[in-house]
Order: sequence, then structure tokens, then C-alpha cells
Amino acid sequence: MVVKHERPGGDGGSRQRFAWHETAAVLRELERDGARLVPVPRGFSLVDAAGRPVGSVRLPAVLRVPLGAPADAVVAAAGQPLGDELVLLLRAGAAALGWWRDGELRAHKTFARYVVRGHGKAQPTWLSTRGKSRYGSRLRLQNARRLLSEVNERCNAWADEAGGFDAVHVACPERLWADLAAADPPPRYCADAEPMRIPLHVHRPDHAELRRIRFELEHGTVERVAG
Repeated sequence: MVVKHERPGGDGGSRQRFAWHETAAVLRELERDGARLVPVPRGFSLVDAAGRPVGSVRLPAVLRVPLGAPADAVVAAAGQPLGDELVLLLRAGAAALGWWRDGELRAHKTFARYVVRGHGKAQPTWLSTRGKSRYGSRLRLQNARRLLSEVNERCNAWADEAGGFDAVHVACPERLWADLAAADPPPRYCADAEPMRIPLHVHRPDHAELRRIRFELEHGTVERVAG
């Protein structure tokens, strides 16, 4: 079987990883082993011939299949190239972005700016909840605006070079996403692809975190219960 990185599960079962391009082979082999694939959000439940649950499959997010898609649709999607994809990780004061083409990293960039007050709250958020700024706020606000502008400038340039992105994967707080949409220049890189929220916990953005998140987006898991 092409599934990789097998390890025991905490309940005596097993957990295995597979890459996005192995998805079709993984699903077909599970069916040959007698499992029925029942669509659920982001994957499948595995059910045996008697209707008992025997495991689950979490699909790689880069496949971009609709929630609850049947196995045949997932297999078809897994046979297509990924195209040009943007991964954008954004937090107050930090951003990490990467451009992948068919799974290969073409370009990446990280940004870091001083925008957080001493007690840990970003300056724009502080102003929205406490009113007028005090000492040091002007610099933090300028840095916050500069960070958003730099992110949009770089992503727009990549989108122009790529001829548009086929997918945009985003991890960003809601308020900061609204600020990014209102920044100068605006985010033209979302014109051809609706941004998709990354369904993972993301630490402070840097290059290592960008690569970790991309790895998770490209890989799925098969989990089997003890039996």
C-alpha cells in the first residue's frame, strides 16, 4: 500500500499519512480491502461490510474537492495538477507567504513588523476597543499598515507572474483579513480563487511554519480503529 508514516494510534488503532498524489491509489486500495467510503466533511468514514465503523480518511486540503464529495470525484481531482497556489499566514506583526506550482515551491517571503503593544494587543485592535492612541501608537499603526501593503504587493506580483492563482490558502484572524482587504494596494491575488481557510492551528508565521503548514495541506491521513 502506498500509505506512509504508519504509527500506532492511542486507542490501539493505527494512523498513516499519504501525499496528495497518492490519494487515488489509497482510496482504491481501501475499497479493495473491503471498506466502504462514506463521505463526510473533508474526507470519509470507513465502514465494513456489516456497517461497523472501522476508521476514517482525512483528505489533503490541496485537492480542493467539495465537502462530502464521493470517492469517484476525489479520485478524479487527485489526477489533476494542482496548478498555482498561494499559502498566506498572517498574524499581527508577522506574515509568511509562499507560491507553489504543482506542489513545487516557486517563491516565498516573510515579513515582521513591530505592531504589538507591551501587553500583547495589536495596535489597531487596541484603538478599536480603547479609543485614542497613546505614546508609540503612531509607529505601530504605520508598521501595521506597511505590513499589509507589503503582503498585498508581493502576492499581487506573484499572481501577475503566475497569470492568477488556482487556489489561495489563508490563515488569518477575521479582523486582520478585513484590514488586508482594505489595504493599499488591494489584494488582487484573490480575483481568480476564493480564499480557503486553512483548517489547522498556525503558530507565529515564519518560513519554518510556512513549510509545516504546506506539508499538512499536501498530506492526508488514514486512521483505523483497533479491531
